[in-house]
Amino acid sequence: MPSVPTGSRRCSNAGQRPWAPRLTDSEVQQARSLQDSLLHSAEPVFERLRYLGGNSGYCVLVSDANGVVLREYIDSNRAQELAQKG
Repeated sequence: MPSVPTGSRRCSNAGQRPWAPRLTDSEVQQARSLQDSLLHSAEPVFERLRYLGGNSGYCVLVSDANGVVLREYIDSNRAQELAQKG
């Protein structure tokens, strides 16, 4: 399995930014507001996923075309684990 540094070099060589700068809260909120209607419409699908996933350790990130995370759906046990790790 390739390492993270190897993947980062591959991205850089392809002209991609593997580690984009952090967005401000305002920029994230703006990205979310642009997709608000779609996210609202999809909410029942994600609620069903949450129900089916139960306590399986799932973590679903919904992002826009730029990779900005718009929503996250995380098993409560996994959420606690991720919060502890920062």
